[in-house]
Amino acid sequence: MNKIILSFLILALAGCTNSKNSTENKQASEESASLWNKKMLEGVNFAATGNRPFWSLDIKFDSSLHFKTMSGKELILSVVKGAKASDANVTRYHSESSEGTIIVQLFKQNCIDDMSGTKSPFKVDVQVKMKGENVYKKYKGCGRFLGDYRLNDIWALKRIGNKVINPKEFENGVPTIEFQLNEGKMYGFGGCNRFFGNIQLGEGKISFNQVGSTEMACPALKWETQFLGMFSDKTLAYEVAEGILYLGEGDSILVLKKVD
Repeated sequence: MNKIILSFLILALAGCTNSKNSTENKQASEESASLWNKKMLEGVNFAATGNRPFWSLDIKFDSSLHFKTMSGKELILSVVKGAKASDANVTRYHSESSEGTIIVQLFKQNCIDDMSGTKSPFKVDVQVKMKGENVYKKYKGCGRFLGDYRLNDIWALKRIGNKVINPKEFENGVPTIEFQLNEGKMYGFGGCNRFFGNIQLGEGKISFNQVGSTEMACPALKWETQFLGMFSDKTLAYEVAEGILYLGEGDSILVLKKVD
């Protein structure tokens, strides 16, 4: 009888421990998501963190690269365009000033923070040499692209390649795309049907994955089929300028205007 009671006590304690760990992991994940969202709102395009020692890296593609540690080491440099390796899925950033030099390498592979358990899609290696130092200090951690917050809106189609869209050809409304960066999702209207899918943002690129839609028929279906086919399950370069979104390049470019 005592052995049975002891077994029940062990199982109960194990259940409590698992429940506690699950709660702590969920809390850590929610805190990380909140941090990523905050940084995205601040205009950060790529963010990374690491521990032993604790450090953080924020990259704003149009302005700066900001590295700091909890011990007080900090370096803010002008960002340079990332150089992609020809033989591996690695992007390298190298920037320097009179205050120091930094080399950042982003490896496209799953990475798990060994303190919080947070999963990220990039492994990050950082080398820093501060003013007056002779050797680089190495840091390892995990990171992710946060996207360009200017995309986080609804965009109406204006042009496909050289063909300007005539709103009169769309009795139910012109095609639109709405980006929800917080969710990693996009939603939209193709002229006949509602569509949806996942997005992943890289440096100057958007990947559209698992795109699906409703299946209604209407006179604008031909346009819709062409429109969806130009980005579904593809990775397109993008540019945002003065309220206009350019998706893709050349004859297959999509030009969209921000909806007021």
